[in-house]
Amino acid sequence: MYNHKLIFESNMFEDGMTVPANTNADADAGMRVGGQEGRLAVTITAKTSCLIHDEDILTVTLKDCATESGSYAAISPAYSVSITHAADTTYAAGDEIISILVPPGVGKWLKPNIATDDAGATGTMNVFVEYLAV
Repeated sequence: MYNHKLIFESNMFEDGMTVPANTNADADAGMRVGGQEGRLAVTITAKTSCLIHDEDILTVTLKDCATESGSYAAISPAYSVSITHAADTTYAAGDEIISILVPPGVGKWLKPNIATDDAGATGTMNVFVEYLAV
């Protein structure tokens, strides 16, 4: 089982999210994470082959909310992670693209927002939460 991730449907923010091309998009579902005290990470893997071009940036910003169906807003202070691609980068299905730790003290519900400045970005991603053992 090395190099495999055990992912349950209940851990998914979105299964098969299209890589945003020169825009940003929230994952479909919010997830209740309040009270986790820094023991979770939001991870994005390629579901299909994903391409992000040279010098383009992929950013993940965490948003929270008090209720599942409320208005999600960026965590304050802002909490995000970005990667700049030094060359055209293709992620094969199953490859990890990026992971961001969920900080302690977030609201009850969490939803990631994914953005690129790459008009030619392609592919689909799985966006899910992982529990970090301590």
